[in-house]
Amino acid sequence: CKEGKKRVHCRACHGQGIRMGISRMGPLTFQQPIQCRECDGEGEVIAHKDKCHLCHGNKIIEETKSLDVVILPGFSNGKKIKFRGENDQLPGIEAGDIYFLIEQEKHSVFERINEYDLLTKMKININESLTGFKRTIQHLDGRHVLIQHQPDHPIIPNSMKKIPNQGMISMETHHTGDLIIQFDVEFPPISFFQHPNIIQQLESILPPKPTLNVPSGVNLDETSSMIDY
Repeated sequence: CKEGKKRVHCRACHGQGIRMGISRMGPLTFQQPIQCRECDGEGEVIAHKDKCHLCHGNKIIEETKSLDVVILPGFSNGKKIKFRGENDQLPGIEAGDIYFLIEQEKHSVFERINEYDLLTKMKININESLTGFKRTIQHLDGRHVLIQHQPDHPIIPNSMKKIPNQGMISMETHHTGDLIIQFDVEFPPISFFQHPNIIQQLESILPPKPTLNVPSGVNLDETSSMIDY
């Protein structure tokens, strides 16, 4: 309100902030204290001629303000970002804080398994599993990371390998996690085994199959073939 103008005692409540109200309950009539509506319980009012044309004596106005929320790489799911003193303000009361809560969306390629480590799945064929391979992965920041595996350690289906320091990076702790890859080894289709002599070629290069040993005195009465389950 107008600068230098003093607030005066509310005449309705005589500066007490409360007034005595009359309530009735059946044949009974009694008085009880209620908040003064003229001064909103403050005991003081601003003269009408001194009221601000913006707030009309309420001492607060509505304001629209934009806040820039900076999300750094590595922020964890559920992290709170605080803006001190940016909440609604009332006369004589310190303004509160505003919190923004980080809610992490699911990604189509990467899964965050803890604060720093990432998990992704990669499908390879049996040839790559046995003889090694080179692949590229496009990371979250757009980088293309070369993945290579040597043939001296075949990859077992559903096994996991990790690439150190290629996980999530935290700008707060300056720590970088690992990228963990889970492998899905794809076997050849049935049509592959219909090529001439392919079975014989595989048997000639792969480790030998174990020999069937039937205990002495045991008769095999039935031969069963497996089908897809």
